[in-house]
Amino acid sequence: MHLRVGNTWYFLVSFIDAYSRYIVHWRLLPNMTAEEVALVQLEALEKYPDVKPQIVSDHGSQYTSREYRKLLERSELEHILCRVAHPQSNGIIERYHRSTRAALREELPPHYLAALDVIAAWVDDYNERRLHAGLRYIEPAEYFRGDPKRRMAERRAKLERGRLYRRQINLAREGHGVRSLNKSELPAVGAAAYG
Repeated sequence: MHLRVGNTWYFLVSFIDAYSRYIVHWRLLPNMTAEEVALVQLEALEKYPDVKPQIVSDHGSQYTSREYRKLLERSELEHILCRVAHPQSNGIIERYHRSTRAALREELPPHYLAALDVIAAWVDDYNERRLHAGLRYIEPAEYFRGDPKRRMAERRAKLERGRLYRRQINLAREGHGVRSLNKSELPAVGAAAYG
Protein backbone atom coordinates (compact mmCIF):
# COMPACT_ATOMS: atom_id res chain seq x y z
CA MET A 1 0.00 0.00 0.00
CA HIS A 2 1.38 3.42 -0.96
CA LEU A 3 1.37 6.29 1.55
CA ARG A 4 2.60 9.78 0.93
CA VAL A 5 4.65 11.32 3.72
CA GLY A 6 5.61 14.87 2.88
CA ASN A 7 6.82 14.80 -0.73
CA THR A 8 7.89 11.15 -0.64
CA TRP A 9 5.94 7.98 -1.34
CA TYR A 10 6.45 5.04 1.02
CA PHE A 11 5.15 1.49 1.11
CA LEU A 12 3.19 0.26 4.10
CA VAL A 13 3.78 -3.49 4.36
CA SER A 14 1.40 -5.21 6.78
CA PHE A 15 0.80 -8.81 7.80
CA ILE A 16 -2.70 -9.64 9.00
CA ASP A 17 -4.05 -12.75 10.70
CA ALA A 18 -7.06 -13.72 8.56
CA TYR A 19 -8.96 -15.39 11.44
CA SER A 20 -8.81 -12.43 13.81
CA ARG A 21 -8.10 -9.47 11.46
CA TYR A 22 -5.21 -8.66 13.84
CA ILE A 23 -2.26 -6.78 12.34
CA VAL A 24 0.61 -9.00 13.40
CA HIS A 25 3.39 -6.77 12.06
CA TRP A 26 3.91 -3.75 9.82
CA ARG A 27 6.68 -1.55 8.43
CA LEU A 28 6.81 1.67 6.41
CA LEU A 29 9.42 1.08 3.73
CA PRO A 30 11.09 3.53 1.34
CA ASN A 31 11.43 0.73 -1.24
CA MET A 32 9.41 -2.38 -1.91
CA THR A 33 12.30 -4.68 -2.81
CA ALA A 34 12.15 -8.42 -2.37
CA GLU A 35 14.92 -8.27 0.25
CA GLU A 36 13.12 -5.67 2.35
CA VAL A 37 9.77 -7.45 2.20
CA ALA A 38 11.43 -10.76 3.10
CA LEU A 39 13.07 -9.05 6.09
CA VAL A 40 9.74 -7.62 7.28
CA GLN A 41 8.14 -11.07 6.83
CA LEU A 42 10.96 -12.58 8.91
CA GLU A 43 10.36 -9.99 11.66
CA ALA A 44 6.67 -10.95 11.71
CA LEU A 45 7.50 -14.65 11.94
CA GLU A 46 9.99 -14.04 14.77
CA LYS A 47 7.26 -12.38 16.84
CA TYR A 48 5.34 -15.67 16.93
CA PRO A 49 7.95 -18.43 16.48
CA ASP A 50 5.58 -21.32 17.30
CA VAL A 51 3.07 -20.37 14.61
CA LYS A 52 3.18 -21.71 11.04
CA PRO A 53 0.71 -19.53 9.10
CA GLN A 54 -0.30 -19.86 5.49
CA ILE A 55 0.98 -16.82 3.64
CA VAL A 56 -1.46 -15.30 1.16
CA SER A 57 -0.17 -12.64 -1.22
CA ASP A 58 -0.61 -11.18 -4.66
CA HIS A 59 1.79 -11.85 -7.54
CA GLY A 60 3.98 -8.83 -6.81
CA SER A 61 7.60 -9.39 -7.75
CA GLN A 62 8.69 -9.13 -4.12
CA TYR A 63 6.38 -12.04 -3.17
CA THR A 64 7.43 -14.24 -6.08
CA SER A 65 11.16 -13.51 -5.75
CA ARG A 66 13.76 -16.15 -5.01
CA GLU A 67 14.63 -14.49 -1.66
CA TYR A 68 11.04 -14.55 -0.48
CA ARG A 69 10.45 -18.13 -1.62
CA LYS A 70 13.62 -19.25 0.19
CA LEU A 71 12.46 -17.58 3.41
CA LEU A 72 9.12 -19.38 3.22
CA GLU A 73 10.80 -22.71 2.45
CA ARG A 74 13.23 -22.32 5.39
CA SER A 75 10.29 -21.48 7.63
CA GLU A 76 8.27 -24.40 6.21
CA LEU A 77 5.34 -22.16 5.31
CA GLU A 78 2.73 -22.63 2.61
CA HIS A 79 2.48 -19.72 0.18
CA ILE A 80 -0.86 -19.12 -1.54
CA LEU A 81 -0.78 -16.70 -4.47
CA CYS A 82 -4.03 -14.90 -5.26
CA ARG A 83 -5.49 -14.95 -8.71
CA VAL A 84 -4.00 -12.29 -10.98
CA ALA A 85 -6.11 -9.09 -11.23
CA HIS A 86 -8.51 -10.37 -8.56
CA PRO A 87 -8.07 -8.33 -5.35
CA GLN A 88 -11.10 -10.03 -3.79
CA SER A 89 -8.90 -13.13 -3.33
CA ASN A 90 -6.90 -11.12 -0.80
CA GLY A 91 -9.94 -9.25 0.49
CA ILE A 92 -9.05 -9.13 4.17
CA ILE A 93 -5.83 -7.16 3.71
CA GLU A 94 -7.40 -5.09 0.91
CA ARG A 95 -10.19 -4.06 3.30
CA TYR A 96 -7.60 -3.18 5.94
CA HIS A 97 -5.81 -1.02 3.33
CA ARG A 98 -9.07 0.76 2.55
CA SER A 99 -9.68 1.46 6.25
CA THR A 100 -6.08 2.62 6.68
CA ARG A 101 -6.29 5.03 3.74
CA ALA A 102 -9.51 6.50 5.14
CA ALA A 103 -8.09 6.80 8.67
CA LEU A 104 -4.77 8.32 7.62
CA ARG A 105 -5.99 10.54 4.79
CA GLU A 106 -5.73 13.76 6.80
CA GLU A 107 -3.46 12.63 9.63
CA LEU A 108 -0.06 11.81 8.15
CA PRO A 109 2.50 14.45 9.12
CA PRO A 110 5.16 15.50 6.60
CA HIS A 111 8.02 13.80 8.46
CA TYR A 112 8.85 10.07 8.39
CA LEU A 113 9.34 9.53 12.16
CA ALA A 114 6.17 11.43 13.03
CA ALA A 115 4.30 9.40 10.39
CA LEU A 116 5.51 6.20 12.05
CA ASP A 117 3.94 7.34 15.33
CA VAL A 118 0.61 8.10 13.63
CA ILE A 119 0.59 4.72 11.86
CA ALA A 120 1.49 2.92 15.10
CA ALA A 121 -1.42 4.64 16.87
CA TRP A 122 -3.78 3.69 14.02
CA VAL A 123 -2.68 0.03 14.06
CA ASP A 124 -3.05 -0.07 17.85
CA ASP A 125 -6.57 1.37 17.57
CA TYR A 126 -7.41 -1.05 14.75
CA ASN A 127 -6.20 -4.06 16.76
CA GLU A 128 -7.31 -3.14 20.27
CA ARG A 129 -10.43 -0.95 20.00
CA ARG A 130 -12.00 -1.07 16.55
CA LEU A 131 -15.05 -3.34 16.37
CA HIS A 132 -15.34 -5.53 13.26
CA ALA A 133 -18.62 -6.60 11.76
CA GLY A 134 -16.95 -9.76 10.43
CA LEU A 135 -15.95 -10.62 14.01
CA ARG A 136 -19.44 -10.01 15.44
CA TYR A 137 -18.39 -6.55 16.60
CA ILE A 138 -15.46 -7.72 18.70
CA GLU A 139 -11.95 -6.27 18.54
CA PRO A 140 -9.27 -8.21 16.61
CA ALA A 141 -7.11 -8.45 19.75
CA GLU A 142 -9.91 -10.35 21.53
CA TYR A 143 -10.00 -12.90 18.72
CA PHE A 144 -6.22 -13.09 18.44
CA ARG A 145 -5.28 -13.29 22.13
CA GLY A 146 -8.50 -13.59 24.05
CA ASP A 147 -11.55 -15.75 24.35
CA PRO A 148 -14.20 -14.59 21.87
CA LYS A 149 -16.60 -17.40 22.85
CA ARG A 150 -16.63 -16.24 26.48
CA ARG A 151 -17.19 -12.66 25.34
CA MET A 152 -20.11 -13.71 23.13
CA ALA A 153 -21.63 -15.71 26.03
CA GLU A 154 -21.37 -12.65 28.30
CA ARG A 155 -22.99 -10.52 25.61
CA ARG A 156 -25.88 -13.00 25.18
CA ALA A 157 -26.37 -13.18 28.96
CA LYS A 158 -26.45 -9.39 29.23
CA LEU A 159 -29.03 -9.17 26.43
CA GLU A 160 -31.18 -11.86 28.06
CA ARG A 161 -30.99 -10.04 31.39
CA GLY A 162 -32.11 -6.80 29.69
CA ARG A 163 -34.99 -8.60 27.95
CA LEU A 164 -36.20 -10.06 31.24
CA TYR A 165 -36.00 -6.67 32.94
CA ARG A 166 -37.90 -4.91 30.12
CA ARG A 167 -40.56 -7.66 30.09
CA GLN A 168 -41.16 -7.24 33.80
CA ILE A 169 -41.46 -3.46 33.41
CA ASN A 170 -43.88 -3.80 30.48
CA LEU A 171 -46.07 -6.32 32.30
CA ALA A 172 -46.21 -4.09 35.39
CA ARG A 173 -47.19 -1.08 33.25
CA GLU A 174 -49.97 -3.05 31.56
CA GLY A 175 -51.48 -3.78 34.97
CA HIS A 176 -51.05 -7.55 34.98
CA GLY A 177 -50.24 -7.49 38.65
CA VAL A 178 -46.69 -8.54 38.03
CA ARG A 179 -44.25 -6.95 40.39
CA SER A 180 -41.41 -5.23 38.56
CA LEU A 181 -37.99 -6.62 39.43
CA ASN A 182 -35.08 -4.50 40.56
CA LYS A 183 -31.96 -4.97 38.49
CA SER A 184 -30.29 -6.50 41.53
CA GLU A 185 -32.90 -9.30 41.51
CA LEU A 186 -32.04 -10.40 37.98
CA PRO A 187 -29.73 -13.35 37.33
CA ALA A 188 -26.00 -12.69 37.38
CA VAL A 189 -24.24 -11.97 34.12
CA GLY A 190 -21.00 -13.69 33.30
CA ALA A 191 -19.32 -16.89 32.26
CA ALA A 192 -19.91 -18.48 35.69
CA ALA A 193 -23.68 -17.96 35.48
CA TYR A 194 -23.97 -19.24 31.92
CA GLY A 195 -21.44 -22.03 31.78
